[in-house]
Amino acid sequence: MPVVDIPSDANRFRLGIEAGALIEVPCWESHRRGRNWFATITGKDPRAPGGFARAFHNRARGEFFYLIDDVQEGDAIEFGGDYYTGSGKSVRDRVHGVVRSITDSEIVIERAKGPAGALKLAAALVVGGAEGTGEVTDEFAPAAA
Repeated sequence: MPVVDIPSDANRFRLGIEAGALIEVPCWESHRRGRNWFATITGKDPRAPGGFARAFHNRARGEFFYLIDDVQEGDAIEFGGDYYTGSGKSVRDRVHGVVRSITDSEIVIERAKGPAGALKLAAALVVGGAEGTGEVTDEFAPAAA
């Protein structure tokens, strides 16, 4: 299963899609104590973990990672791959972003800092604010410092 290595200074990245499912992910924990997920961040919720409500996407089978039937342009998303040590401590790996475009063969994600940053970027893209125009280009330049 391919895990895409995304440079830390990349502000956009692409993931492959086949048969309506992701065939690449930006993070994955393969250890038996690992826990993985892909979710759409739906908003703030003081009762939810981290204060953000999420709609989790179903795991796919075989060579596929997640089914993406409900994923749309402009969605704030979260990938997670956590490892839990024998003593119960977690080593967290998270990737947050916003879906900039999606086709039958790929999804383009603009990276964000945390779930709050993803929601803010998604809102700015919807209204065409300063964060973006809503248009996707093939430019994959490093993120501004």
